[in-house]
Amino acid sequence: MRYHIKEGNHYKSNIGLKLHSGLTGINFSFIFDSSCWYKKINKDSLDINKLFGLSYGPHHKNSIRLGWVPDFENIGKIQLWSYVYNKGKRTFNHICDCNISDNYLVSFKVENNQLTIFIVGNEFCSIFKENFEIPKFKIGYFLYPYFGGDNPAPHDIAIDINLI
Repeated sequence: MRYHIKEGNHYKSNIGLKLHSGLTGINFSFIFDSSCWYKKINKDSLDINKLFGLSYGPHHKNSIRLGWVPDFENIGKIQLWSYVYNKGKRTFNHICDCNISDNYLVSFKVENNQLTIFIVGNEFCSIFKENFEIPKFKIGYFLYPYFGGDNPAPHDIAIDINLI
């Protein structure tokens, strides 16, 4: 499905809330459109945009997401980041870089209190691991694309994301 975030907004309107009851993993594919690369505007341009993920209860308490930021030094390159809230503590770590217009497959798996993010692209594969404990209250919701931090989208943004 193609997600459009309009200039000046943070997310696509009318997505709706899609609940889950304790998923321990998810697989999806994504393709960044050329609109996902933009020039650095200010210091907030370094804020991590959110691509896709899962919450367990409120997302600022317990959630796992893949985030992204343009590589401002390399046109057409996007940095991928983990973006995790575990018991209210936020962590983010650079995982790898990817190319605009290439197809990537992602797998999230939480097992034995460890999150594994596996990313496969045309030219590489990357594995990232981080401690993450799914809370006893396991009901949550899917987290869809969100632009920013503080800055809204500098122009219309398009991303293809498909659950596998």
